[in-house]
Amino acid sequence: MSKLTLYELSNEFKKLLDNLEDHEDVELIEYIEGIEASFNEKSINVGKIINEIEDLCERIREKEKTNALRRQSLKNKALSLRNYLRENFEKTGTSKVEDEDISISIQKNPAKVNIIDESLIPQKFISTKTVESTDKKAIKESLQNNEEVPGCELVQEKRINIK
Repeated sequence: MSKLTLYELSNEFKKLLDNLEDHEDVELIEYIEGIEASFNEKSINVGKIINEIEDLCERIREKEKTNALRRQSLKNKALSLRNYLRENFEKTGTSKVEDEDISISIQKNPAKVNIIDESLIPQKFISTKTVESTDKKAIKESLQNNEEVPGCELVQEKRINIK
């Protein structure tokens, strides 16, 4: 009986319960109890696997968070060194330094606009963006108050809770 999968056990269990019409057959009841015990054992094992996977996901997320912080720190360090090098090139009037492995030069970036006071900018340079979004919270409240909202339905799903 333990060779059956959880899926097979649940199908077998449901089929036997559906066909059990107040039978007093002791063997049938014992068989059903055996299937139920196997189902419970396999369910517990699947729940343990779920917990292990979720714990692993959390450890990976923490590692990703640590790596993201480290990556940002390294990017900041490189930017700081890049600014340090640029400032010293400008201070000394150096335009280029190179050897067989690397070439370092200073060059101008493309011009960019720096806005000092946005309220003084003429209207012809102002653009307006409109963004539409669906208010799911309001739709949910309406549906819960038995109001009809075309194109929407209130769905109640179930989940497995493992502690």
